[in-house]
Amino acid sequence: MSLTMIVPYSVALSIMAAIPGPGITALVGNALASGFRATVPMALGLILGDLTFMTAVVLGLALLLGTFTTAFLILKLVSVAYILFLAWKLYRRDFVMGRIVGAPSITPGAAFTSGYLVTLSNPKAMIFYVSLLPSLLPLDHVTFEDYLLMAAVTACVLALTILPYITLASKLGAVITNPLHWKLLRLVAVAAMIGAAFMVFLQLF
Repeated sequence: MSLTMIVPYSVALSIMAAIPGPGITALVGNALASGFRATVPMALGLILGDLTFMTAVVLGLALLLGTFTTAFLILKLVSVAYILFLAWKLYRRDFVMGRIVGAPSITPGAAFTSGYLVTLSNPKAMIFYVSLLPSLLPLDHVTFEDYLLMAAVTACVLALTILPYITLASKLGAVITNPLHWKLLRLVAVAAMIGAAFMVFLQLF
């Protein structure tokens, strides 16, 4: 697989990933309230979701993905419920004397799972890998080494695209020291999470 094939794929993937959707919205909301480190597992979940789609297409399972409409419907409903659950956990936290208290922060496992579910229930990701990927790369001649290269490029491009969103949101959250400002920021973060759930919900129709 040549560089002339990888570059167009990387550019198309970065454009797709940079367009705000449920995943980016959920990431920003979590980073605002919980910080950079707590949001990394969610980002890893998002990336693994993309790698799952990519792997399915490389293995020739694209047609199967299109037939599991009921399964994807259930997956989207689960994603909506899970994101709303995380939003509720964020809402229950509070800021007292310079530290965040209240309900425990979202665990790394929960953040990772939410990121993974959001990607799997995102039609934008599915359309990119099922419809556009075959036109960008010669999938009928993919070797194992080519697959590893594609996976590495996909993970790196997504990480570099996601990183600015997490960094800026977490830095904004870190400078909040006033309890009133924290409450406003918490509402913004919760609204972002609810917005992500709403975006997934709208994709049911």
